[in-house]
Amino acid sequence: MSEYMRWGYDADRIGWIRETTFGQLPTTGQWNWGPGGEVLNFIPKFNPIYKKKVGLGRQILSDMILLKKFMELKVESELLARDGTTWEWIDVFNYAMGASVPGATIDLEKHIASLSIGARIEASQTPTYNYWTCRGCKVNSIILKGNVEENLPVTQEVDFYVQNPTFDTTNYVQGTATHQNKPNTDYLLASDCDITWGGSSFYHRLTEWQLELRRNLVKRGASDADKTLYRDFQEGEVSAAITGKIDFSAISELQDFLANTQRTAAVSLPAGSSGRLITMTGGRITEGDKPIRELTLLDFEFKIEFATINVTTL
Repeated sequence: MSEYMRWGYDADRIGWIRETTFGQLPTTGQWNWGPGGEVLNFIPKFNPIYKKKVGLGRQILSDMILLKKFMELKVESELLARDGTTWEWIDVFNYAMGASVPGATIDLEKHIASLSIGARIEASQTPTYNYWTCRGCKVNSIILKGNVEENLPVTQEVDFYVQNPTFDTTNYVQGTATHQNKPNTDYLLASDCDITWGGSSFYHRLTEWQLELRRNLVKRGASDADKTLYRDFQEGEVSAAITGKIDFSAISELQDFLANTQRTAAVSLPAGSSGRLITMTGGRITEGDKPIRELTLLDFEFKIEFATINVTTL
C-alpha cells in the first residue's frame, strides 16, 4: 500500500502530449498516460491575479478586474516500468532536462518542451465527466523518492506551470488524437534501485532518498492572443540534488562520506530491459551536520548538489 494520502481531484484518466506551439492544444497524435504511471494525485492550484477596484470615498470593494490567468499543477505518481511499446515514465523527466523528443540528447541549456495535460474527473455516479485541460505546461520541478526501509514503489512528483487551464465538460482529447491506455506493468520498487557516490554504492545504508531536478521557471510577458496569459515560462537556473537519510556504523565511514571532494553519483532504476541510469557529476555535500558521538550516526540527513545531470539506458 502506498504511503500517500489521496487528495486534490480524483481523476480516473490523466494524459499528456507534447505541444507543437506553446499553449495550443494538439488535435493529432497520441496522448500518453499520466506522468509516472500509477497516478496518485492530480492537484491544480489556480492562481489568477486580480486588481481590486474600490469606489471613490468608500472602502467597499466594487469590482475585481482579471489581470493574469495562471495555475500551478502537481501530479504525484508511483513509477511503472515501460509497457513495451510507447509509454515510458522517463519521458517527462527527459523533457524537463531539454531533450527535444523522448530518447534525444539531453541539453540543459535548451528551452524545455511545452506539454498539454488533461484529466477526466467523475462528476457524479451516473457517470458524468468534467475535464481539466491544461495548455502551455512546463516542468518547474521533478522529484523522485525512494523509501528503502519500507520498500515502497518509487514515487514521482512533478510540478508544472500552466499557461491556460480550463475546467468544463469538454474532453481534452480533440480532433483525431487518441489516448493511450493505462500501462499494465510492474512497479519500480525501492529495492530495485541503487545509488553510488564516488563509484561506491551506499544504498544499503539509506533509509530514504530523493532526487530533485528544478528548472526554476520565470513567468514572462503577455500572449499576443490573450493579454491575460503569459507569453512563456523562461527557464531559470538549473539545480540537481540528492537528499536523504543514511546510517553509519562508525565515524570513519561518515568522514569518508563527507570528504570535501567533487564526486559523481549515479541513480539506477532497473526495469527489465528498459531501466534508466541517472548520472550526476561535480557533486558536493552542501548540507549535513557532523555528529559528535557514535549514537548520532543513525538517520543522518544530507544534501548533495551537482553541476550536471544525464540519463542513459541500463
